[in-house]
Amino acid sequence: MGFLTDTTTMVSAIATWMLAIIPIVAALMLGYYAVMKMMNEGDPQVAMRSNHAMKNVIVAAVIGEAAMGLISGVTTYYADQKTSSMLMIHLIFFG
Repeated sequence: MGFLTDTTTMVSAIATWMLAIIPIVAALMLGYYAVMKMMNEGDPQVAMRSNHAMKNVIVAAVIGEAAMGLISGVTTYYADQKTSSMLMIHLIFFG
């Protein structure tokens, strides 16, 4: 019982941290690719690669945020369900 509680707590904490880290890293990467695009000397290939990379960063950030939000929601729901189940068992047996 203790292991399961610790696991859901750990997964929830990791998901919370990832929800904060993903947009920060994505913003840094977008800034890097924007600078690379601005610094090119008229080479359309570099601009095209930078645009493609920026699109990939945005897509990856959206997928990552959605996945971490889903994991966080599921662990929160599971923890709430388990807490209410434990409360019901306690009330039934101990009044």
